[in-house]
Amino acid sequence: MAYDNAVSALGKICQFYRDSIDSTHIIPAWLSCLPIKGDLIEAKVVHELLCSMVERSDMELLGPNNQYVPKIVLVFAEHSHWILHLLLHTLNYVEAITSQGYG
Repeated sequence: MAYDNAVSALGKICQFYRDSIDSTHIIPAWLSCLPIKGDLIEAKVVHELLCSMVERSDMELLGPNNQYVPKIVLVFAEHSHWILHLLLHTLNYVEAITSQGYG
């Protein structure tokens, strides 16, 4: 999980301290570390950072001639699996509670 925390921290640096880093090298390096899978809390944070950067059409993230877009799509696809897993787990939990008469 330390790796996931480090990747998340690097993403936050890319987001909030961009002027203090060499973003043309650091952001692609950060993207290459994705997706993170061990720490679901940090995975959510990283996914939100990635979404925010994509929504801003971040040129360092997208890369020259949008060369990093396929990697970004893969990260979203991989993260979608985790979101679906969490959603199914939560729905099963809610169903179990309501079937026992606690809801």
